[in-house]
Amino acid sequence: MNGTISHLHEEGSTNKTSDQRPVVLLNSNYQLLYYIINERLKRIVERANVLEPEQGGDRRGRSVDFDMQKMHFVAHAMKPTDKKSESIESTSTSETPLLQCRRQLSGT
Repeated sequence: MNGTISHLHEEGSTNKTSDQRPVVLLNSNYQLLYYIINERLKRIVERANVLEPEQGGDRRGRSVDFDMQKMHFVAHAMKPTDKKSESIESTSTSETPLLQCRRQLSGT
């Protein structure tokens, strides 16, 4: 595997090496090989159920957007508040904030 090392200017002076970032430029054969291996690994992982169902990043038909909304909801709900209706009350002392969020979202 061969690549060409090139320097990209980030900011500041173009003469200072600390203001440049090294990048390896690979040929298209390597990129094609990477794509094929990555697609095969994704299929294997999905069939074998290696990842947790909640894992949303870089999976077909899933997104991290919903997970981010849940975490925002939990963070907002866990803030101290004077209004009892705005807080999440746990039915169990061992219930985690994520379980509280799921219960609240499902309405149970």
